[in-house]
Amino acid sequence: MNRLLRVASATVLLFGALSAGQLSVPGFTLACSCVAPVPGAPTFTGEEDAVLMGTVGQPDGRGMNAFAVERWFHGGSAATVRLQSALEMFPDGSTAENTCGLHFEVGERLILAASRMDATTLRPGSCAPYATVASPEGQQLEADAVRAFGEGRTPGNPPDIEVGADAPPDLGLVAIALVTFVVGLTAVAALLAFARRREAPAAAPPDPPDPPDRPDPPEPPA
Repeated sequence: MNRLLRVASATVLLFGALSAGQLSVPGFTLACSCVAPVPGAPTFTGEEDAVLMGTVGQPDGRGMNAFAVERWFHGGSAATVRLQSALEMFPDGSTAENTCGLHFEVGERLILAASRMDATTLRPGSCAPYATVASPEGQQLEADAVRAFGEGRTPGNPPDIEVGADAPPDLGLVAIALVTFVVGLTAVAALLAFARRREAPAAAPPDPPDPPDRPDPPEPPA
């Protein structure tokens, strides 16, 4: 009887250990295969969904990490996004380890390119450019990003707009310029009129009236 109890207890413990193992590790692994880069090709092609720099935040327990964006080089303006890590959880609760994914550490400062899963979620990966900012690789990536996209912008700022030769005129500026021109023209005309009045000669006084005709004196008697 005691032996039977010991066997039953061992079976329960083994089942519990296996169940815990199933909960603590991914159910399966998604193998990764990256396309080899073309020698001499630029780091960024311009076709990336997003290129950004920031700091990794806390994980949510479902494979996502918050990411506080420091600078957007391309593809967004939000102050915070979520990054999909290598651990992926499916709707049924099962998990998988994506070997193309990245493992994040809270507080890491990264520069990376990522594909967009939705409006606030990005998926970086080992096949796309990424590095810690402080590393030589990160410094090179930052220089490459600036070369490809410009200096970038802090979250919330609108993108820079280049005004070309074909850009429509700013109607507000046109109106201000027109009003300024009319006011200036009116002021000049008033100054000219005032100057002409000051320079006009004084009118000559009228000629005195002719004296009245006097009668001829009488002739003396003969």
